[in-house]
Amino acid sequence: MKLPNYMFSSDGYLYNDKNTVESKYTIKRYNIVNKKLRKSKSKIIAGLDFSHIAEKYDVSFTHQPFEPDVLSIDGVTLMYNSECVLRLELGEDPSKYLEMEDNHLKIDHRIGSGVWLGTHPNVIPSPWTCFFWDTEPVAMQSIDQRQGWSCIMNRSTVFRDMINDLIAENHQAMFERHHHYQYGHSKNCKHDLTRFMMRRNELQNNTGSLEYTMTNEIFVADKEQSKDKLPFFLLGPWHDTTLCELVAETSINVFFPTEKTVKPIAAGMPFVEVACCGFLKRLRKMGFRTFHPYIDESYDVIDDWQQRCQTATESFFTFVKNPNHLEKIQEICDHNQKILAKIQTHDQDHRIWKKLRRFIRF
Repeated sequence: MKLPNYMFSSDGYLYNDKNTVESKYTIKRYNIVNKKLRKSKSKIIAGLDFSHIAEKYDVSFTHQPFEPDVLSIDGVTLMYNSECVLRLELGEDPSKYLEMEDNHLKIDHRIGSGVWLGTHPNVIPSPWTCFFWDTEPVAMQSIDQRQGWSCIMNRSTVFRDMINDLIAENHQAMFERHHHYQYGHSKNCKHDLTRFMMRRNELQNNTGSLEYTMTNEIFVADKEQSKDKLPFFLLGPWHDTTLCELVAETSINVFFPTEKTVKPIAAGMPFVEVACCGFLKRLRKMGFRTFHPYIDESYDVIDDWQQRCQTATESFFTFVKNPNHLEKIQEICDHNQKILAKIQTHDQDHRIWKKLRRFIRF
């Protein structure tokens, strides 16, 4: 089915196929905006998702509401796709045709969150994922008032299976200490640690066997904070009580920090990362501090993911068993909370705009 040919013109009017004005409200709004905008030498056609960037940075855009993530600058078509770098990991070609209804739109570049370890001529990567703006820093107990450890994993991956089995084989005695452990999909693991996991609801599936799911109460540390946010963006009670968190990130090949990393930063607690090689190095480039020499972070430079996973897990439990230099670690955690708060004074559009400016001539 052919999409109707609605389009915002450069003078702020919304036209349809019959070339008639469709909305007085839209006309008024964009006429006012366009009086403020400076004209660029480049011809820019943008989807509506970019209109607020146009307003914020005083750039004259022509709007196309039916391709909200697409931007065309002097004939070069760009698309914002938050997961395009992750899709590189899956082998997708970012320069392929994008199908929208019965239209085919060729994408010259995709702008996306995350940093691929290699390069791709059609991908414009950014380390600034949306998750840095989803969880705000919260005052929690000081480090010296906490004890034990936490490791919260949900979706099944081979490296999370490995973490589960490493804990079972080498560190099962650590369950005698205060802990919050969760692995929601551990069917492929060699060892079943369900009995050590947090309180769960038992659900009987269609085959008659029991499945387990975390209760909502486990996610929510602050019910007032939880009103307008999804559970996975909220801090859990373990962020206030446990000393350190073992973070199993979304990818071990791409720098793609998610809420899994942002939440311990927001809670002011130390963490060990099972992620891509160089993950901590990139965090430091973004202004954060990590915990060397108080926690062994040699795992961050190991190329082989299995060895990196094993070394990170060992480093984590070595620290939990004998935590030292807590005052120094507290200083690092306080610094990281301040950096996160500073990042959140800007929005993600600011980071996207930096990637767009190089294509525009003024």
